[in-house]
Amino acid sequence: MTCLLLKNPDAVLIHVPKCAGTSLRSFWKGRIEQRAFGHIPTEWHNLPSFAVVRDPEARFLSAVRMFKFGNPDYPGPYNAPVWPDLTVDIALAVLEDDKVPFDRSQRYLEANFKHHIIAQTHPYNCLNLAGTILRQENLAADFEPLRQSLGLADPVPHIRNTSKTAPDLRPTKAQQNRIQAKFIEDYRQLGYAPGGKAKGMVVLTPQPEPTIWQLWSGFFTDEKIAATRADKALPDEDVDLEPFASDLLRGKLGGTWPGRSKNLNEHFHKLLPEFIGQSRLAHLLACCIVAIRKTKGAGPGLALFRRITSNHTEQICSELNSRWLTSVCDTFADHGTSSAQRALGLAGSLLASTVKLAETERRNYYPNRPWPPNARVNESGPLYDGVIGFWTKQGDMVENLIARIEAQQNEDPVAAQFVMQLMYGLLQHDTVFRRMAEIAGKDAPPLVEKSVRIRLERITKNRL
Repeated sequence: MTCLLLKNPDAVLIHVPKCAGTSLRSFWKGRIEQRAFGHIPTEWHNLPSFAVVRDPEARFLSAVRMFKFGNPDYPGPYNAPVWPDLTVDIALAVLEDDKVPFDRSQRYLEANFKHHIIAQTHPYNCLNLAGTILRQENLAADFEPLRQSLGLADPVPHIRNTSKTAPDLRPTKAQQNRIQAKFIEDYRQLGYAPGGKAKGMVVLTPQPEPTIWQLWSGFFTDEKIAATRADKALPDEDVDLEPFASDLLRGKLGGTWPGRSKNLNEHFHKLLPEFIGQSRLAHLLACCIVAIRKTKGAGPGLALFRRITSNHTEQICSELNSRWLTSVCDTFADHGTSSAQRALGLAGSLLASTVKLAETERRNYYPNRPWPPNARVNESGPLYDGVIGFWTKQGDMVENLIARIEAQQNEDPVAAQFVMQLMYGLLQHDTVFRRMAEIAGKDAPPLVEKSVRIRLERITKNRL
């Protein structure tokens, strides 16, 4: 659902895709102030709102035709085919695939198509929030009272009728059964019978629980949000975090985004592909860190950061990669609630930064060498200013470092666990820590007590 704030006359169109949205928007001739996804912003609630519903099968097939054949009679993004190879079976497979997102958090072909075909009664489409619900099959008559109340002069036109410009699609009986099964709530709540006949009133099931789209409304909007308005970009400080902890991000996994954006909303969206397969809570924590840095800790984000790291320590530790574990440590160092937390944060930050410098120098300025090395050196002798090289085979520097971090767990268990998890990554990935351990023939040592490690492994397994 794309919720549209319309101006002159002011109204809210709860646009369920493939339900006469183009025809209705034509009244406002581009006077669309803002878009929101999956929710209606609070400041819009006093405006008249309306939505259109449609026979589920006809709507589904209309979306397939639009993507497959395009609509040459109407200019716009679907003027030409965007998915020529699309079939009814492929469309149903996308609809049934939980790994394909639909909420505009990622925009690629399959995700865009799924946005158009999810059930009309899905909470994302916000039908419960519509003051008036019209039927597309009787749109001209249903819209007439609303048209008069809004002061619109002309009757509603019928624009972008794909069925007139594209070949007909006739699903098989098996495909029809799958369509009816996926849209069973649309048939029940919207009063449609298979075959397209409206047999009853629209009776929507209440949605008592707030959705992610409502809880994090700033993220699901096209509004540009500067750091000075960071409170608009993040959820409320006292927001219920459980829905974020249990909601896995679906879509296409992306790499690290190293960029910056003055628009917090854009910045948050650019980060999201790094967290695909993880909980939305991990992504929210990263966004809190961004807001904290941009406001130097003087704006929103810090309270949420502290709640997430304190109340969901094990889950977050198991999900974050070394980049974001380091960022957590940086934040502890800058804004820790105690001297112990700040000291542990600084230790993790210093450790990660030192390894980053060493690995950068190695990659950029030293030639590749065969690994493992042909010869082992037990002692490398003096290095600088009285420092002696690490004794690879028998040195206990790493074990001592781990022991010192573990000794601080009673001082601040939360920060200590993030530092330990960061250390775990240094010993597991291709860093100087792991390479020295391999030369010495040592396994990576356990970094947390067994009971905690088992819980972390269980959480990780459940997330994959």
